[in-house]
Amino acid sequence: MKTWDDLKPGYGLLFVLDAEEGEAPTDGVEDGECVLAGDTGLLVQTISEIEGPRTVSWYPNEEPPASVVDDLELQFDDSIDSPSGSVVLQIVNETATELIDLVETPTAETTRVRIWTNAASEPDKVVIAVSV
Repeated sequence: MKTWDDLKPGYGLLFVLDAEEGEAPTDGVEDGECVLAGDTGLLVQTISEIEGPRTVSWYPNEEPPASVVDDLELQFDDSIDSPSGSVVLQIVNETATELIDLVETPTAETTRVRIWTNAASEPDKVVIAVSV
């Protein structure tokens, strides 16, 4: 498990993607939906940097403890295609996409992703679990 209190994703956007072929959807961004899903990637909208800090917890191939997610809402529980055998967590900063972490998933062509947040729109606490 990894937790960051200091990530500064531009526009408050996080991406969970197949490492090579991942594409996050963009339709619905204006509607304020917390999680947007595509075949090979997800976009997670959080509060923006100017609205305050955010906490992101990342659980690669492990289950988050109940104590971590009990007070959060499950926003997404499904699979994304991961043909490359790896899934990445990325943010967009001022100049480029920045890789935060990579999870190897070589035994599966799909990866289960679950996302919990403390709000249905623009949360400041996000928990992401990825597993095969």
